[in-house]
Amino acid sequence: MPDNLVVFYSLRAGEPEADVAKAIRSLGEAIPVGPSLWYVASSWLAGEAAERIRTGMGAASALLVVNASTDSLAWFNLDYGDEIQQLWFEAD
Repeated sequence: MPDNLVVFYSLRAGEPEADVAKAIRSLGEAIPVGPSLWYVASSWLAGEAAERIRTGMGAASALLVVNASTDSLAWFNLDYGDEIQQLWFEAD
């Protein structure tokens, strides 16, 4: 059974979303929920999924991947990423 991933990204001005959407869809069954927000049924771990999605993004763009099934998360260039991780694990 696939895991439940939630993907949020913020692209820098001028970056095309098509490459990001393609990378997200490559993870499994993907549904765009809102601007820059996707639900994905996938067998990829949060870190693996984030690495794959980053291939479609510029180096300055931000990304957050939450695996709701395994209670894990991964991110790139996310303001307050360390604080989010700390709070995430304190909630356990």
